[in-house]
Amino acid sequence: KRGEAECFEQALGVARGCGDVEDEAAAFCNIGSACLQMRSMERAHESYAVGLKLLRQMGDKRGEAECFEQALGVARGCGDVEDEAAAFCNIGSACLQMRSMERAHESYAVGLKLLRQMGDKRGEAEC
Repeated sequence: KRGEAECFEQALGVARGCGDVEDEAAAFCNIGSACLQMRSMERAHESYAVGLKLLRQMGDKRGEAECFEQALGVARGCGDVEDEAAAFCNIGSACLQMRSMERAHESYAVGLKLLRQMGDKRGEAEC
């Protein structure tokens, strides 16, 4: 897995050198996945955050949903229910914008359930 992360780091360098923001975002999400598999949660979280920022800037909702699903793994791996709920709500939002209504509904439902269990009324309203 460490080799995968290093390979994705090299791909990130190439993407940056070419000015290819789409490949740069993909590299960050891939680095996040490799770090998740190595149980390097902080680095995975940081990588996903940068990848998501770039995907949002490009308006790539499908890529955003995929990256959120990967980030969901980080939240679950850390036992962070708040981040898990946020990931589900974000997946729902991305799916809604892609007109994937059933998947959006399912994701929102899980996110809202977790938020209610935590007693997070503000999170419920935002989700």
